[in-house]
Amino acid sequence: MFILIGFLDKEIEKADIYVYNTEENPGAPQPREMIDLEVGMYTYMQGHLAQFLIIQVEQRVTHFAIKPYRVCRYEAILSVAPMFC
Repeated sequence: MFILIGFLDKEIEKADIYVYNTEENPGAPQPREMIDLEVGMYTYMQGHLAQFLIIQVEQRVTHFAIKPYRVCRYEAILSVAPMFC
């Protein structure tokens, strides 16, 4: 980890990139803000996961609905193929 940080420091110095440093640590967020953030992230991810699962089920249904037509089409092609041999 420290090797990576040292490498990044050297590359930043080589590229002459200015890094603003206040020498102060930012304040920690209030506990209520963290709870609201966690709840918001949870509901956001839960909504996207539900949407993903619905789309996945729809794709499977579509795939299995189309599959018999593909098989019938290939069987029709194969039944005609010996005529051309």
